[in-house]
Amino acid sequence: MLTPDRFAAMLARSLSHFQPFFPMQSVITRLPKSEAEIIVTLEPSEIEGELRAAAARLAEKTKIEGFRPGKAPFEVVKLRLGEMAIWQEAAEPAVRKAFAQAVTEKELSTVGPPEINFKKFAPGNPIEFSARVMLLPAVLNLPDLKEIRVEKKSAAITAKEVDAALAELQRMQTRERAVERGAEKKDKVVLDLTIERDRVPLEGGQTKNHGVFLTEPYYIPGFTEELVGLKKGDAKTFSLAFPETHFQKNLAGQKADFNVKIIGVYELLSPALDDEFAKSLGQSSFAELRGLIERNLQTGAGEKEREREEVSALESLVAKSTFEELPDRLVEGEAEKMVGELAASLAERGLDFEDYLKKIEKTREQIKLDFVGQAIKRIKTILALRELARREKIEVVESEVTREIEKITNAHLDDAAAEGRIRSEGFTDELRVVLKNRKTIEFLREKVVR
Repeated sequence: MLTPDRFAAMLARSLSHFQPFFPMQSVITRLPKSEAEIIVTLEPSEIEGELRAAAARLAEKTKIEGFRPGKAPFEVVKLRLGEMAIWQEAAEPAVRKAFAQAVTEKELSTVGPPEINFKKFAPGNPIEFSARVMLLPAVLNLPDLKEIRVEKKSAAITAKEVDAALAELQRMQTRERAVERGAEKKDKVVLDLTIERDRVPLEGGQTKNHGVFLTEPYYIPGFTEELVGLKKGDAKTFSLAFPETHFQKNLAGQKADFNVKIIGVYELLSPALDDEFAKSLGQSSFAELRGLIERNLQTGAGEKEREREEVSALESLVAKSTFEELPDRLVEGEAEKMVGELAASLAERGLDFEDYLKKIEKTREQIKLDFVGQAIKRIKTILALRELARREKIEVVESEVTREIEKITNAHLDDAAAEGRIRSEGFTDELRVVLKNRKTIEFLREKVVR
């Protein structure tokens, strides 16, 4: 039987490759907050083709004595399996196509899957169903781009930034040597740590073989200073306060006892920043290495400035535009999508979403509610971009899509999963939207950044 989830999976294709085939009846009722209800009536004669196709599919899946799979006549299938089974099998494609036709005929721009409810469904009688849909909210007013100005800022790299990058490279090439002496400010210490409050260990406050670089700031102010002078085998207990900005609110600004046992002290042997160091990294000289780093930093700074310009331009475009009221379901769906993106991002870093929720003492629903403001902003940005592209007649030609697919394919020649996604149904349509948004954002940036 038809469900909204199964319906949604094929709806976009139905609309993009739609061919009218029903002389059906449909009535639309506009609802508040950019929603609508479509009532569709299908006569049995109008779905005759779908019924026969459904019977053929059932005959293919069901063993019917005396006939090869898929070869049993319609009347035999109806006799053996029942007329209701055929109608239920035919319902999904019939309703999907009828909905697509209704949306096209009424010139509706819908968002997301519809809520389908059958009002009448009995073999041999007209099918009547309702489809409650979200309509794409209209942009009531899009500003003249002359009203928007984003100031261009310098993306120049300083010598200090180049020095910092070289120091990080130096740190990455640093070797460690165990020493039998007290730790100095330039050393690394490996320790076991237990954090307690009122002699009770904190949840997640125990760690073994924890490496601490005494040259770097620690998240607990004063922690590294307490380790100076300690040597392998030493134990020490000291009290420090968690920072006021600590992510666990119940610990922020609170004092705790830190019990440490030193497992080892290591001297850090850093290479000199000279030609030999540069050669170890594949460059002919230190000057060449420094120049390469400067160019890479400059490229990164330019990209960062470009991103800032684009974000500022989009924020200004949205701020100066007016929109129809957004459907609650649209906002809720976008917020839910953002929660999913957060969970996926945490998983990529090896973190569990449920553990993250426990640490910040929030539920999934609270996180979702936190995202509502961003969800509204994201939706309005998409609507404004779409309207700008329509107003300025910005389109993507097939050659641009083909080139982008070739580029993506060449970048994932040995990635079977990526290749499968590239070949998947709907990928080209999604890519076309991405390219159109990219062209529209570039058009906007060129017009307003000065």
